[in-house]
Amino acid sequence: MNDPLQSLTGDRAGAALLRESLTRLAAQEEGTALGFRVREVLTGERDVRSLADDPQFAAFTRAGMAAFTQEWESLDPEERARQLAAGEAWLGELGEGLDR
Repeated sequence: MNDPLQSLTGDRAGAALLRESLTRLAAQEEGTALGFRVREVLTGERDVRSLADDPQFAAFTRAGMAAFTQEWESLDPEERARQLAAGEAWLGELGEGLDR
């Protein structure tokens, strides 16, 4: 497996999703040290696992997870189930699209 993101995620769909997320983050953080490090991951100059030790990346992900947790907890159980089903369907479609 040549794709380091696929090696990390275990499948092509997960790698595509991670790559898309990192691309958005790099664009959002353009001109910052974090944006530069994420670009290095995307170009293969830096290992994706190195982001786990990056304090700026850790702060970014903590803030994102806190917002997600707050939103998730505000949903009733039925809406959570709908969201999970929609996400699983979307990932399945993404994986199928990659296999074409």
